[in-house]
Amino acid sequence: EDRNAPRLTDTCGVAGSGRSRGKCDDGVRGDGSCACFSVFSGSGCTEGTCPAGTVENATFDGYYNNAACEPCDAGTFSAEGDDQCTKCAAGTFSAAGASECASCSAGSYSGPGADECEICTSPTGGGGTYQDETGSPNCKLADAGFFVDSLGASKQVPCDAGTYSGSAAESCGSCVVGTYQDEAGQSSCKLADAGSFVNETGASEQTA
Repeated sequence: EDRNAPRLTDTCGVAGSGRSRGKCDDGVRGDGSCACFSVFSGSGCTEGTCPAGTVENATFDGYYNNAACEPCDAGTFSAEGDDQCTKCAAGTFSAAGASECASCSAGSYSGPGADECEICTSPTGGGGTYQDETGSPNCKLADAGFFVDSLGASKQVPCDAGTYSGSAAESCGSCVVGTYQDEAGQSSCKLADAGSFVNETGASEQTA
């Protein structure tokens, strides 16, 4: 070692790891001792792990590698000592520096690597979809005979008697004159029987 000149590598530990720096690296005379950065310790600074939510990364500043525990990006997570951050699974999300991913709440969903969950909407941005479970990668279409008239819904609502709907409905339609529906949650209306009539819309019964 030339103590009259700085060295451009670590003075101890694994060469190039960036986990340590010695006094000779300051560009002046030194005693050759070295110190471990951040959470690293032990002989050669080979001990120590980054805490959950972070991973070890060494960056080059033009002279040396500098190791540090850097937070995981949003949409990823890490456990203590992990070498790299892991993408959140579909149905979950995370902020930056997360040690685990959280489940999306009912009424929302997410794809893999999400930093937030999306609320349930139709392709046109309206209702007609819902999700009654947590941690889901998608939303459900409202069943025929039901409707969803709000965004981010966690349940579907049955159509009233006298009305009906197809699947993915945002509202229920009224039975037309000549038809009726005496049950809730139906996908169609009934024709009035022979000898009976229905002379109004949205009827829940026929008249003999």
